[in-house]
Amino acid sequence: MFRTLKTGMAVAVATALEGLQQPVCLLLAFTAVELTILVPLVQLFSFGEGGRLARDSGLAILLVGGMLLAAFTSGSTLAREIASGTVAAAVSKPVPRWVFLLGKFAGAGVVVLLFCWIETIAILLAERCSEHYLETETTIGHVRDTTCGLLAMAAPALALAKAAFVNWRFRWRFGLWFFIFLASIQTLLIAGIGLLGRNGAWLGFGGYAPSMDFRIVSAAALVTMLLGIFCALATALSTRLQTGAAVAASFAILFVGFLVDRHFGGGVGTLPRLLYAVLPDVQHFWVVDSLAGGGTIPKRYLLQAGGYALSYMAFALALGAVSFQRRDLG
Repeated sequence: MFRTLKTGMAVAVATALEGLQQPVCLLLAFTAVELTILVPLVQLFSFGEGGRLARDSGLAILLVGGMLLAAFTSGSTLAREIASGTVAAAVSKPVPRWVFLLGKFAGAGVVVLLFCWIETIAILLAERCSEHYLETETTIGHVRDTTCGLLAMAAPALALAKAAFVNWRFRWRFGLWFFIFLASIQTLLIAGIGLLGRNGAWLGFGGYAPSMDFRIVSAAALVTMLLGIFCALATALSTRLQTGAAVAASFAILFVGFLVDRHFGGGVGTLPRLLYAVLPDVQHFWVVDSLAGGGTIPKRYLLQAGGYALSYMAFALALGAVSFQRRDLG
């Protein structure tokens, strides 16, 4: 048992390192963060609620960017290694095929989780720097926190510079350290920005106020669960399909998943019920409108959605393991 766990961990670590080293993952993370922060700095409308445009667009960027990232990690890695013969060499050592499959999924999941952490912090910072109505002793009116926005936009550039330096000086992995530096800088920024007010005034530790909409974390957690389902689907489909076909099929399944509840939910007949049971109900995880007007996402709903996501991931990976077990790797 310990040997099996150790083997799975080794596969997961190798997959995560390979994913973080891919230039496309770095570009996706950099672009997603910069676009998220840029939206509130250039927006001209507030839709009747301060920060709503930054919040909704940031969550949309999290979903799309995370799906692309998952496609390039879980969807392409396994299919490419099957085609190159790497998998055949690995399972002959012997490594159980289901352990290899779960290791690939876990490694891709680590990359996606790190991206979600980075992008969620970017959304929180973007919502803070968007235009809000403020009343203080010195300021009355709508204020945009430009200082927060500029600091948040500088974080990816600083992470790139630091990653380039350690790569040049110590030959450390550029992509890996970019993600580590970016996550660290953003975490420090979100912790320290409360020392400044929205109008840029120094508050100090006595007046510390993050002034952030932490309801975003619940919505981002639901999107992260959906990305986990996408990772599981892409990994399972890669056991039989080439990279492009596996990614396209995963996107198609999630697209149909947006329509499942409307067209098959509560349907009468065997086929509608079967489709509703097999296809993922994506609407459970995209509840951005619940935050409008000060709304919240109940903790009980998060637990129920998490249970559904884990069940569906287990279902997809079980099918993938059966498919992988029967595939000829010669």
